[in-house]
Amino acid sequence: MTNFLDLSNNSSQTVTFTVDSDAVFENTVDFYAVNDDGSVVDPITGNTIAPGEDGYSEAAIANRLNLDLQTDNGVTSTFTADLAGGEIYAPIIAVNSDFQALEDGDLSNDPPVYFSFVEANSDGFDHVQSDDPNQFNFEDLFDGGDQDFDDLVIGFELEDTGTEPEVEPEPEVEPEPEPEPEVEPEVQPEPEIEPEPEPEVEPEPEIEPEVEPEPEIEPEPEPEVEPEPDIEPEPETPDPTAGPVGEDSGNEIRVGIFAPTSSSDDLLDSVEGEISSENAEFIFSGSFSGFVDEEDSAGTVEYTIDISGVSEDRGNIIFDFDETTNPVTLPGVDFFGNIFTDFTNTIPAFENVTIDSSASNLGIDSSAISFSEDTIEVNFAGVSFDSNSILELDIEFADI
Repeated sequence: MTNFLDLSNNSSQTVTFTVDSDAVFENTVDFYAVNDDGSVVDPITGNTIAPGEDGYSEAAIANRLNLDLQTDNGVTSTFTADLAGGEIYAPIIAVNSDFQALEDGDLSNDPPVYFSFVEANSDGFDHVQSDDPNQFNFEDLFDGGDQDFDDLVIGFELEDTGTEPEVEPEPEVEPEPEPEPEVEPEVQPEPEIEPEPEPEVEPEPEIEPEVEPEPEIEPEPEPEVEPEPDIEPEPETPDPTAGPVGEDSGNEIRVGIFAPTSSSDDLLDSVEGEISSENAEFIFSGSFSGFVDEEDSAGTVEYTIDISGVSEDRGNIIFDFDETTNPVTLPGVDFFGNIFTDFTNTIPAFENVTIDSSASNLGIDSSAISFSEDTIEVNFAGVSFDSNSILELDIEFADI
């Protein structure tokens, strides 16, 4: 199916959009006008830019319709808009944010955006599918994530408003008139008329007008303007939460869940999420439940991971299993756990990772923890959990 809304052969339409979401992120979708090859016209330079060329994303966002289609998870919302005929409109999604964050001049809060043209996407993945000619399905995770394409679903219906697209009329061409035959008129001689003598007119005497002198106008004195007092700028308040993870809001880390079945030591594909933070902290929810055989366990493993920067050279990762139901023991395979990756190479190198024994009660030791400059691996294979289980890791970063 075609991943755009084609009104090139239509008159103006009233479009009713229905928006559904099954995602953790609060995403926003808009549309922008394109040519039939997906290219856009830069409103500043007037140049045509193809998908994948420099400046395409900025030109597309500048041409958007400001529809801002969004909804809450599990809620269906409806929007209505009048769209001009004779145009092609392509969708664009801002992940876990809105388009105002891309227009405020602050690069630190810019969200990822994905287009219906693969060449324009930073990860080279097709984030928009259309199995129905009146519907767009969006995947909001980097590299496709779980590829369920139900993170945001946009349906639409068209209603003709009766306004035809503007077509410039062809200029009317007037036929050239046929020349009339030339007829030579008969010329009769004019009678001679003697001119009458002009009467003599005495010239009137010149009278010079009296000019009264203009009164002198004294200029009004300019009012005195008191100088404005100097205002000292208020000192900036330092951010107490700034640390290696949070001091640069462009820092990103990927959390992967590697979970084999109990009958195999082969690792399955990881389920990954891309998370960016500007406040030195983010929380990621995970589950091992779908990878534990029912005959091995009567419960589920549900947990949250809280990653924080606590100082300039230290941070921590806290695993909290308070949502786990019934005691659960994971299979004793080679690896069953989480891998944290600095996939943008913006976080200082991991220099040391240790277990905080004063805050942890999970039955694992340092042999379950391994790390390199860019990754941290935590192996829960063979470990037992209940809702009181907790694990806290202390992280030391290399000097910047």
